[in-house]
Amino acid sequence: MPVSTDVPDHATDELAALGGRLAGTAQEREAIGRLARRLEQAGHKPRVEGFVEATSSILTFAVHLGVGALALGVGSLFPLLGGSLWLATGASVAREIVRQPVLRRLLPRGISYNLVVERAAPKARGRLVLSAHIDQARRGLRPSRRGARLVGCVWFLYGLMLLGRLVGVGSVLSTWALVGGAFVLGVAALAVALSDRNRVRRSRGAGTSSIEAVLAAASELDDEPLEHLDLVVVLSGCGEAHGGGIRALVRQHRHAWKTDDTYLLFADDVGVGRLGYGTGEAVVVPIAYRPTLPALAERVARAGAFSGLEGRQLDRYTDALVPTHAGYRAMTVTGLDPTRGESDDPGRVREAGRLLVALARRLDRDLSGA
Repeated sequence: MPVSTDVPDHATDELAALGGRLAGTAQEREAIGRLARRLEQAGHKPRVEGFVEATSSILTFAVHLGVGALALGVGSLFPLLGGSLWLATGASVAREIVRQPVLRRLLPRGISYNLVVERAAPKARGRLVLSAHIDQARRGLRPSRRGARLVGCVWFLYGLMLLGRLVGVGSVLSTWALVGGAFVLGVAALAVALSDRNRVRRSRGAGTSSIEAVLAAASELDDEPLEHLDLVVVLSGCGEAHGGGIRALVRQHRHAWKTDDTYLLFADDVGVGRLGYGTGEAVVVPIAYRPTLPALAERVARAGAFSGLEGRQLDRYTDALVPTHAGYRAMTVTGLDPTRGESDDPGRVREAGRLLVALARRLDRDLSGA
């Protein structure tokens, strides 16, 4: 039975009424419950999959600063121990770039959920996952690309300083530099931690545009099902905090979802700006998505309905980075260059839904060999 086309409208009203849907909060869980009930009323059998995850990316930032401060403080007296902690902090940051926790494991964790609906294709040769995350961004201080470059330079210089002390090339000046650096990083860690006020960052609209687009696309694909692609619709929890929902999804389904026949399409903030798609992400270092879906989007962009559709290396994290690192083919459809204060535009949301459908049907035809 197809998903009712009025689900997105109800979703907008109901989710907006909940207020802040932060990762791991009661509001996020209530949002999952309300959408599950809507899908059940439409005749589907949604499955709720739970997982445990650190729910604040801001506190992850703070704990790295705090351990870095400890490393410099200890390094002023014990260079070997301080240098080891300093290297461990850098390694943890590198792992965070690919969303693999190290120091993040020190943080308290919360329970979150994914809402999953599956529909089998009659001649399945693959699987298409359409996804949007349901939680909203948390307010607080965050690393920027410029800040990341500065931190990288500081990390390298202090690493050299610790190495110099380890081989006996130290001075009173370097000792004070290490103590001063430890103080600065400690204050920064405290400031970042206190900025995690458990409040939602101000958004341009109701924050439901990606959910609306995915549900609208699912509705159309139910009216005229795909022949060669099993359809999986996922509304993921804990998306804003480390892509926790998608990491849990990939982990829980890794044995059934093979990397060579599973494709993941994400909608992210599609109600604002010009509609476009990601070819990769470059928060710190450029990471390219696997070519299948961006190449597909480029072909769709040649059609009259989507002429001018732009692909771009995105300067932020999206959930597509998680399956990309896991070896899956993934891509994000998103809004490009939104203006400050811009609100969600229903027309753009509908266009995003149509783009998801167009990508799904083109991929389905490719798998048919036609």
